[in-house]
Amino acid sequence: MMEFRVLGPLTVLHDDRERHLGGPRQRAVLAALLLRANESVTAERLVPLVWDDPVPAAESNLRTYLTRLRKTLADPRDGDSRLTRDGDGYRLTVHDGECDRDVFTDLAEHGDRAFHDGDHATAADRYRRALALFRGEPFGGAAAESALSAAAVALTERHRTVLERRMEAGLALGEHRELLGDLRRLAERSPEREASTRLLMLALHRDGRREEALAAYAAHRARLVAELGVEPGTGLSALHARILAGDPSLAARPPASSGPVTSFRQLPPDIADFTGREDELARIAEAAGAAADGPAVVCLSGMGGVGKTRLAVRAAWSLAASYPDGQLFTDLRGYDPELPPADPAAVLAGFLGLLGVGRAEIPRGLDARARLFSERLDGRRVLLVLDNAADEAAVRPLLPTATGCLVLVTGRRELELGGVAVPVGMFSRAEALSLLGRILGERRVDDEADAAGELVGHCGRLPLAVAVAAHRLRTRRTWRMADLVERLGGRGLGELAVGDRSVERVLALSYEALPERERRVLRLVGAQPVEDATAASAAALCGLDVATAGAILRSLAGEHLLGEFTPGRYRPHDLVRAHMAALSAAHDPPGERAEAAGRLLDWYSRAAYEIAGRMALYPVRLVGPLPETPVPIPDTPTFAEGAAWFDAEYADLFGLIRFAAATGRTRHAVQLPFLMRVHFSNRALADDWTAAMMVAVEAARELGDLVAEGHAHTLLGLVNSSAGRLRASREHVTTALALHRRAGEVEGEAGATMALGHLDRAEGRYREAIAHYERSRELFAGLGDRQWEIASSGAAGEALHQMGRTDEAIEVLRTAATLQGELGQGGEASTLTNLGAALRSAGRGAEAVPYLERALGVFRERGVRRGEAEALTQLAKCRADLGDPREAAAHARRALEIARGLSDRAREAEAAQILERLGQPTTPA
Repeated sequence: MMEFRVLGPLTVLHDDRERHLGGPRQRAVLAALLLRANESVTAERLVPLVWDDPVPAAESNLRTYLTRLRKTLADPRDGDSRLTRDGDGYRLTVHDGECDRDVFTDLAEHGDRAFHDGDHATAADRYRRALALFRGEPFGGAAAESALSAAAVALTERHRTVLERRMEAGLALGEHRELLGDLRRLAERSPEREASTRLLMLALHRDGRREEALAAYAAHRARLVAELGVEPGTGLSALHARILAGDPSLAARPPASSGPVTSFRQLPPDIADFTGREDELARIAEAAGAAADGPAVVCLSGMGGVGKTRLAVRAAWSLAASYPDGQLFTDLRGYDPELPPADPAAVLAGFLGLLGVGRAEIPRGLDARARLFSERLDGRRVLLVLDNAADEAAVRPLLPTATGCLVLVTGRRELELGGVAVPVGMFSRAEALSLLGRILGERRVDDEADAAGELVGHCGRLPLAVAVAAHRLRTRRTWRMADLVERLGGRGLGELAVGDRSVERVLALSYEALPERERRVLRLVGAQPVEDATAASAAALCGLDVATAGAILRSLAGEHLLGEFTPGRYRPHDLVRAHMAALSAAHDPPGERAEAAGRLLDWYSRAAYEIAGRMALYPVRLVGPLPETPVPIPDTPTFAEGAAWFDAEYADLFGLIRFAAATGRTRHAVQLPFLMRVHFSNRALADDWTAAMMVAVEAARELGDLVAEGHAHTLLGLVNSSAGRLRASREHVTTALALHRRAGEVEGEAGATMALGHLDRAEGRYREAIAHYERSRELFAGLGDRQWEIASSGAAGEALHQMGRTDEAIEVLRTAATLQGELGQGGEASTLTNLGAALRSAGRGAEAVPYLERALGVFRERGVRRGEAEALTQLAKCRADLGDPREAAAHARRALEIARGLSDRAREAEAAQILERLGQPTTPA
């Protein structure tokens, strides 16, 4: 194993032996490669990272350094080096846990999550472990060129932040006396940081040293006035005032309990006609009660249609009271003929969201998500149902480690998961007859007892087949059971059989009894590239009007050939889906199937465009002609209704992106990701957004569409920036700018330039950001695009505020907000919020309030809940500054409620902090 240490002198260890890394310039090459570990980096990209002003022989020298490093990083046992050629570039392979910077980042992020969750003991532990990795100035011994210097500064700044957070967690644990020495040294080393002085003042006050706390403030203020000519910030001044007033809320408090996870219920509805399975239910209950170390895991295995899911759902409902902290359910899609199996990482992301983890705080790796999931369930009693698992790999990452949890897994084969195996076989004859009686009435089964016995025999006592046959008889009141038995006996065996009993006999009979139009709909729905069908989507798929399609879907659901899993959304059982897909391949010409898929893509594209257009503050970008469709688009007049439509259709829309790319429908593959931008952004689906835009990039390249490819790279830059992947963001935006310039596309160049401004601002390069915003403003003005011209000015105003040029920022933001209001498209709300924040920073809180209230009204009108929470937070701060604690608390409490609903942990923490300063509870009454 190799260790790469950058948090101090640059060092490489192999089997605990240090490797010789050469001189400063060669070390700089290694440091640059470590900054881009596991990526292919060309010599052209490495040179500016190693030399500020490249010498003429830079590339030649670089190759010499790379050759030496390749030998240095080779394993003496087999000669394999961690540094290899990769196409036109070089790749340095670093495994998980080998670089101290990565370990530091993971520990710090874990500490941040625990800190935000109020688990200060865990936070303090993770911060301590992270801080212990620092051995000195990062990248020590490497030539201090600009790129490495910036990275070292960023790591040093993060180290300071973690150190302050460690102190803050310690204070929350009542360690004020133990931390006083460290806090004094921290304040002395960083006299310009108000956070250090604030923590020192708080520790001194809690240790009964009120005068020393006030003296620390006075010394800090004197330094600021003498050196910078400014007063301390409002936060530090407020703490000073509270200490002077003897505020009792500043006293040390015992650490708060983490409290129970909010209870949630994800189980499908209980099954009214559930029949039998007493033995299986008893075994599940016994297994649930017997687990003493770790979770109880029960694997239900059997063929498709045997009733595994129904059994799991009934068992879950019968045991739900024993698992009061919640029940989780997910379909792993292990046997879906059209859709890929569910990604365990995506499933864990969904579960973690339910457990209160914000999307920005969910780790990217599967292993990290699994660890966090287990940690969140530790000490809880939660029941999980993992349905339709294909293999062990689909399940293992989802298994918690906590004792007290129960996991029910269903799959067609027995899985080796170390739990209790419960085979689910065919119904007994009595159970099958009981199911017939529940559906048809026990009297009818008694009256036709012989035929009923033959019928369940022909169905192979398979629950799905028995249920379909019973429902067939219930809708054909003139049929006797003997009639159905005769029909079943005359049919040939299908491919899906159990011994000499065939499920397909029942499915085929039900299918053949349908009118031809319903048969066609069932075939196409079974073969369609999406999971669900609605009246509108089926109308588009099948070329029908919505009313007719809806009536057919309801009829098919009545025949139990489709299931209505949520109101208005239909899905065939996996056996029915497979059977219908095979029938479609046999009966529907390839051209007709392709046309049906094209109509479905056209409708979803048009629907996404129109619905997103009602939600977005700015026009939805089109990167090609938008197809027409005769099928009406759902009416979603409000933002909330549009968001609900995207939520319901998200899995199908996302699947269609990949389907379009895989089947050569490149124009749809390019367009759909752009049409989903508002939903990706609204739900903070950064990983999915990135994957979708990468599909768009590839499809645009295939089309030779430079403009579409450029716009896709711009969005990828924005997504990566919001996720903190700033280097990847800059690469995408730079690529976008080059593509747009090559194509002569001024609008795209303007958008990419504005994105560069956002990226500069995220990196703290405010002057560069303002220059890019001014350039984008000029380009948009030249195009006559007032909306984006003004937006560029507003972004520059925010950068001015962040630079501390508050008065200039206020004027720029005020002008931008006025112009946006005149346009009347709702874009001024964010600018008004930023203007309010700038005014408050300037001590003009009373003047800020009307602007923030206007912003709040616009956000509420459009249903933009994230914006509403931000405006409320700023209003709460202003009201608190103005001496109106009641109104401040009301605003902060509402912001906290919204933030929790959105899993916006940063906004939640900010609102909670306001309430704590006001002496108000942060938990619901």
